[in-house]
Amino acid sequence: MKKLTIAIPTYNGAATIQRTLDSIFNQPFSTDEVNVMVCDNCSTDATLAVLEPYAHKIELFKNEQNLGGDRNFQLCAERSTTQYVWIVGDDDFLRSDAIESVLQKIRNHDYAAIFVNFSLYDVKLQQEVLPKYVAIEEDVVAKGISAFLDQTKIAANFLSAVIHNRACFVGVDASAYLGSCWLQFAVILDYVNDQDTLIVASPYVCNMGDSSDREFNRGGVAVKILNNLFSIVKNAKSPFIRPEVRQETLDTIHQRLKYRILSAKRLGLKVDKALFDSLKQNFGKYPGFWSVDAILLFTPKLVINTVYKIYRIKPINRFLTRYLFK
Repeated sequence: MKKLTIAIPTYNGAATIQRTLDSIFNQPFSTDEVNVMVCDNCSTDATLAVLEPYAHKIELFKNEQNLGGDRNFQLCAERSTTQYVWIVGDDDFLRSDAIESVLQKIRNHDYAAIFVNFSLYDVKLQQEVLPKYVAIEEDVVAKGISAFLDQTKIAANFLSAVIHNRACFVGVDASAYLGSCWLQFAVILDYVNDQDTLIVASPYVCNMGDSSDREFNRGGVAVKILNNLFSIVKNAKSPFIRPEVRQETLDTIHQRLKYRILSAKRLGLKVDKALFDSLKQNFGKYPGFWSVDAILLFTPKLVINTVYKIYRIKPINRFLTRYLFK
């Protein structure tokens, strides 16, 4: 049985997926151990044309309709036939030694999941803003989900940072997570339980994002999606999540709420009663929700844009990204 599938879910990824594929195929690996798969979610741009030169190297699946990101992630695991599946975003890339280094770690060990450290590169600033997201110097074998969360907090919500044991992933009934934008993280909370995970210190992945907007801000919905993440962690049913670890993870999510509000408001978030009540239900016990978050929710967009311009000043951006946005 082959060890690893690198699966790239994509939708209209024509502008970036070539970089992702080149980062994979420009490093040595044996096809006896590794498959490369692309799951296209009914792209309407030139994605399929970009993929044509790679046709002999990849296994390509074309969804007949756009099934949503979560379902496409799920299909990456279901369609793979290897022991592990590494779902890599179509705008991220792997470091030059990533594949062989990962293979060395999994050839003789069985893990429920492997967390791969990553760096942050801001595509607007055109520079690396954080060389290593989880500040550890050596690999850690975490015994169970509580130890995993204690080390990584919610860093494993970054799609490209987790290599899943395929059997564990597909064994989860993930239907409740479809549409949450967090299926890839939610299943970990379900399947790890008391099993071993590996947390890799080296940043083998580069997150090619925008540190001002963070992830999932298209259409100004970042606040709603962060709220989904809070609900998933709060309601996770694994008996192996210790209460104090669950609370620390929830606290970490709340720390990010004010930044999500700032970016989502700038991108057009409309706050209605249903959204506010949902946020209040999850975050209302935090004093900071009432003293900061709720105020920002109803702050005019003009004021938010002014704050954003200050944030984009490079020294301020670097400081906030390094010390506050982790």
